[in-house]
Amino acid sequence: MLRSFSVTIPKFEVSGASGSCPSSNSPSGFKRFRQHVNPLSMVYRQPVEIPNWTQCFADTSLPIHLDIGCARGKYLMDVAMSQATERNFVGVEIRRNVLQEAEREAEQRGLKNLAFVHANMNIHQIKLLQSLPAPVTSVSIFHPDPWMKKRHIKRRLVTQEFVEEMARQLANGTPIFVQTDVEELFAYMVEIFEMSRLYDFAAHYENPLGIPTDREKFVSKEGGDIFRVKFIVDKPAKEAERNVHTKQRLLKQSEMERIAVLHRGFKCS
Repeated sequence: MLRSFSVTIPKFEVSGASGSCPSSNSPSGFKRFRQHVNPLSMVYRQPVEIPNWTQCFADTSLPIHLDIGCARGKYLMDVAMSQATERNFVGVEIRRNVLQEAEREAEQRGLKNLAFVHANMNIHQIKLLQSLPAPVTSVSIFHPDPWMKKRHIKRRLVTQEFVEEMARQLANGTPIFVQTDVEELFAYMVEIFEMSRLYDFAAHYENPLGIPTDREKFVSKEGGDIFRVKFIVDKPAKEAERNVHTKQRLLKQSEMERIAVLHRGFKCS
């Protein structure tokens, strides 16, 4: 059942470094991985290793979907398999040991339109995006780490710097799909994107990739809520026009209510 609600924006003020194509050298078997890592640690601020895209993709000219925080990437593999001749997929994850499992499974599936990159997108964003062999035509940020303690908010993926750089690197009209089961985090991310004045927005009722993540399955099974929104890059053509665009897109309370939509008990068919 769908229902809408008003969001009270909290007054707050980074996440997921080497890259690779799927590799059979990754460890096998399932492991229990650490849930959180500190993206501000020097361990995750080292130079990123960019994959050789020609070795990753059978056709480097295909448009790219970028998934930030892909974790084990099982849903991303399913989507990539279903769109093998349509799009290439790049999954980014800050936890290297998690990616090793993803690479192993992708290798077993023989996917030639999927690559994983171990990177911190608050640090390696520019280098990674500028290295890609084709335009990014869509982005997904599904269930990012909420970092709920006040002293940890600075560790969140979505920051002012992050959304501004994404707008600079992506073409106008590029959608960024955001999804979480944490209402407070949802409100925070909406505020950060809107404050940049570089995006339009729309309520989004379904998973845009059509295949649920592991977290999404768990939340749905438990009867929880999924909060979704689509941000669309809409940067001014000229800096001088920015004030005009800002006035045209000032958020009204009714608009906030329109985008702050949840889908209770969402189940993907």
